[in-house]
Amino acid sequence: KNEKDDKDNTLHGYEDKKPKEDVDDGHHGDHGGYDQPLFPGCPVPPPPYCEVLEAEASPEGCGRLAVHVIEVRGDGTSFGISGALVALEAKGFRSHEVTGADGWARWDNLSPGRYQIDVEPPSGYQPPKEEPSPITLKQGEHAEVEVPLPALQATVQVFTYHDVNGSGDPRTQPRVNNVQVTCHQGGSMRGCAHTTHDGGGEFVVDPGVVMLDVPHTILVNGRELRSATRGPVRLSVEAGERRTVYLGFETGHASLEVSAEFVTCDGEGEEQVAPLSGVSVRVFEGTRAVGAPFRTRSVPCRLDDLPNGAYTVRVIPPTTAFGQGIELFDPQQSTVHLDLSSPGVSERLALRFRPACGMVTGLVLGQGQRQGIAGVRLRLVPVGGGPALQTRSNPGGDFVFNEVSLGAWDLELADLKVPGPDGHLWVPAPGSPARQRVSVLSQRPLGVAPFLLAPEEHQLSVLVLGPEGKPMPSALVRVVDEQNQLLGQYPTNERGEVEVTLANAGTYQVSLAMNALGLPIEAPRSIYINEPGRLVLHTTAGALGSPRNLASFGQGAPRSGGPVDVDIAYPILTESAHVPTASNFGGGGGGAGNDLGQSVWSTINAVLGWKRRGLKTDGKAFLSALNQAFTLKEVDGHTEFSWTPRTYAVQPDMGAVTGAQASIFTRAKVALEQSLPLLEGLTPLNADADSENNDATRAIVRSGLTELVDELGIEGGPRVPRVDSLFRQLLGNAPSSNPEQVQGQLGQLAARFGLRRDQVNTIEEEQNLTNFLIVVEYVLSLFQSWTNQRDVFSRTGGTEPFLGTQLVHVSRSLAVVSESVQEVYAALDSVFIGPAERQVLELNYPAPQPSLFLAELLSWVDEAASEEGPRLIREGGKAGVVAFTDTLLQLVQLVRGALIPPQLPNQLPAGYRTARVQRALQELASHLDETHQLASQIQAAA
Repeated sequence: KNEKDDKDNTLHGYEDKKPKEDVDDGHHGDHGGYDQPLFPGCPVPPPPYCEVLEAEASPEGCGRLAVHVIEVRGDGTSFGISGALVALEAKGFRSHEVTGADGWARWDNLSPGRYQIDVEPPSGYQPPKEEPSPITLKQGEHAEVEVPLPALQATVQVFTYHDVNGSGDPRTQPRVNNVQVTCHQGGSMRGCAHTTHDGGGEFVVDPGVVMLDVPHTILVNGRELRSATRGPVRLSVEAGERRTVYLGFETGHASLEVSAEFVTCDGEGEEQVAPLSGVSVRVFEGTRAVGAPFRTRSVPCRLDDLPNGAYTVRVIPPTTAFGQGIELFDPQQSTVHLDLSSPGVSERLALRFRPACGMVTGLVLGQGQRQGIAGVRLRLVPVGGGPALQTRSNPGGDFVFNEVSLGAWDLELADLKVPGPDGHLWVPAPGSPARQRVSVLSQRPLGVAPFLLAPEEHQLSVLVLGPEGKPMPSALVRVVDEQNQLLGQYPTNERGEVEVTLANAGTYQVSLAMNALGLPIEAPRSIYINEPGRLVLHTTAGALGSPRNLASFGQGAPRSGGPVDVDIAYPILTESAHVPTASNFGGGGGGAGNDLGQSVWSTINAVLGWKRRGLKTDGKAFLSALNQAFTLKEVDGHTEFSWTPRTYAVQPDMGAVTGAQASIFTRAKVALEQSLPLLEGLTPLNADADSENNDATRAIVRSGLTELVDELGIEGGPRVPRVDSLFRQLLGNAPSSNPEQVQGQLGQLAARFGLRRDQVNTIEEEQNLTNFLIVVEYVLSLFQSWTNQRDVFSRTGGTEPFLGTQLVHVSRSLAVVSESVQEVYAALDSVFIGPAERQVLELNYPAPQPSLFLAELLSWVDEAASEEGPRLIREGGKAGVVAFTDTLLQLVQLVRGALIPPQLPNQLPAGYRTARVQRALQELASHLDETHQLASQIQAAA
């Protein structure tokens, strides 16, 4: 073999390819000179040849041997020892291996024979107590041998010292003698020693984990010292290692004093301090609790003998004290961190409480422009009496009340007239109250509905009385201002009344206008308007019924430019007049068929929720309404149908109960489902309870809860006054956050059943009281949600409405507009302005708006309300509504422009100038304007 082969064969055997005659007497070759000492650096012989004398033997007959050198510890655990030198010797063969990290040494391709194993231990271990026995390896055998080595023991030297300066450095501090030190290893004590005059002690241990422990406290020169380690010291030692450990004792213990105070202010601003009992306090050192939780008393609570270190004090403040809500304000957090690391430190922690306060926020806005109004004084008055709080709105219209005690308050405008942005006086807008009730139930900010202001309007009410003092409808009232400018002519309603809104205060001239009956213009009456004013005008007695006037009625053009004619010359409108006959769809014409046609179309409208549109019959729309109203299904070989009433012209995909309503409605349904079984299971705690009265009270509460849930689920949003009323009935006028102090119907139920804590004698009775409190908590939680979301349903415009709910209102309003178009058609038919004449009756508008025929305008409005608008809402969603808003605004302007004035009366037929036609057009314009306002509240997506 060459030198390379000798090097490669140092650790592993291989098959010899020499001729058979070179092998001696049938045994593995004895090459001699291989009995060298087995030490690192000595010559290493080549491995034996793995070939038997018999020619038919195969290389698969070679064996394998593995030697595992381990350490067995006192706790019964063992692990492999790396770095041990393992020698394997047989006749004519000698080899060695160094154990790896797992403690194994392995030989492959060994010939059968007897092998001697020799192990030289690494540093820290002793030779095996017994020489490993030789092992005979058979042909093809795989053998494993385990050789345990005893480890050298380790020495742990312990010194105890007095940590005088708290530095933890033992080098310059005095030693402490006669301290008992115990040593544990493997779950048993290895020794116990007392430190000598130099504070030292020594233990001989096995390699592994060692636990050293000293007493928690010791007495030195009459002074108590505490162990700085706070428990046993754990260390790991290696075989033959010598380790030194210092265990310190520290002096001085901290003390902590905790007190609680309730601070109030008297009328002069002086603090009044009283001890507050019942505040739960717990002290922690890290994550370990120090002692049991305690409650504050009238005198401070003191904790002495605390080990020096960092502590955490956790406070659980009560919610009420002295009959009112309280809050912790000093310190501001309920968790306090204290540093008591200095020896002998004494800390005093004073917990200061005050009456709990909330915050009320809101807005003062100008109606229409929605701009904030600054400088408006607002007042917050407690319902139960007491001093009021005042504030002013800032330039953005926002106002804030801080430090508001919990409870019910009345929020009101301090001044009913305030200077507005335009310099005029502004007053509460119509429909916007100047006062609202708010309930502050927690410390979280409470947002209230905005106050809406509008420029002060000077209202003039005029009553026109005809002959014999009877109200005169359809009379025209002329109003002229101080500059002798005609402000307009306004027709009276069926009660002879008309209301005129004037922009400014001043003196106005009011009189009756000339009309087609030849009624004289009465002498003007002067009235000064600064506040709402009322005026009564009388016509000349007998003028209305004179033969001359009746003979001239309706003949020729009106005199003196009177814009509107009275209606007496035309048929009186009845219920059947506003729906034309089937033969003249959308047009006029009377006849006996009107009553029958009215009945037919009214029935179709009621059953299908569908109506005729304009001048044409929409077959597709009729079929769609029919399919939506009736559902057909096969049952046992025959067809059955079910009718679904279509109360509103609302498409299913336009939304109905969404957003905030869906949230509170879902919570209300869940609360009802959970509350009713508890309510039904309540039993009286009063021994003399009347069962009939109890059942009646329970039924009243059950009815109130059911009505409340039904109201919150109304399509299009609940009626706010109705929900407010139901909550007042259930909880009382000033709901308390404490369920045991509930009023209203729930309070009556508690009184009748005797559901009070002092009536409880058993666990079952306490469970009964708990069930009632759960019911009250459900209602209080719903009331808080309603308070937070109330402005969404009040439709005051303070917040952007939810899309689904608003689409219901827009769809309903579009249906009203479409119906109003039919009413205009009916009014025109009643004064003989039929479909043909409507197609040539031209309406002139100021430039650049071109003129329109009346039929074009009305058909446009009808198609926009019944087809274009719903289609845009279905297909475009919010974007469709926003796009449709411009169309609504244009239609509002066109319909208002079709009135007299601004249309010139002399260019229009006499029937068009009648009060009934003008009133129908005015109502159509008003409905369009309302629809535009509803659609405008839906803002375009960002």
